[in-house]
Amino acid sequence: MKWIFIFLIILLIGCTNSETIRVDEEINLEEDNNITIEVEEPKVNETIIEEAEIIKEPEEIVEEPEPILEKTWQDIELKDVNSGNTFKISNLEKPLFVETFAVWCPTCKKQQQQMKLFHKNSNVKSVSLNIDPNEDEEMVREFAQKNRFDWKYSVAPKDLTQMLLDEFGPQIANPPQAPVILICKDSSKLLQRGVKSVEELEKALEECE
Repeated sequence: MKWIFIFLIILLIGCTNSETIRVDEEINLEEDNNITIEVEEPKVNETIIEEAEIIKEPEEIVEEPEPILEKTWQDIELKDVNSGNTFKISNLEKPLFVETFAVWCPTCKKQQQQMKLFHKNSNVKSVSLNIDPNEDEEMVREFAQKNRFDWKYSVAPKDLTQMLLDEFGPQIANPPQAPVILICKDSSKLLQRGVKSVEELEKALEECE
């Protein structure tokens, strides 16, 4: 009987310790579940943000097309029948006289004789443009050489003649009226009809001063 009593006491003590351990474990588990884990947020470099705000997309630069300069009769390439060289009236020194003529025209010849006298005492140049579609370079060259006219002589292309008509009117294409154009640095003018004397040519040059 004594041994039975001792056994019961030992059994009771063992159960009590087991309950105590179980309670301790539950308490520890609850404490573990209540632990707050603090996660440090990554710091953003403020300098990088500021630089990102400063950097902007480059503005697209739209280049304006260069203006297309309209071609004029002075820009058409011509051939000097006396030398065979090509030239453009726009490239010649100004002031400059430009005469339109035909080989068959006696009034034109008189005007060119006055131009020849004018060249003796002046450095101002002149160009004679043949506008007769029935006359060619050979005819013009023979005419110039026969009369000893030594300045530039050319056969005007059809498009050049048309441009002259558009700018100066029908008089420029009428050889018997002895058409002469005075070209200054920034302007051009068709002189009065008829043969212009040396004095009249010199007087006209005053408009370019």
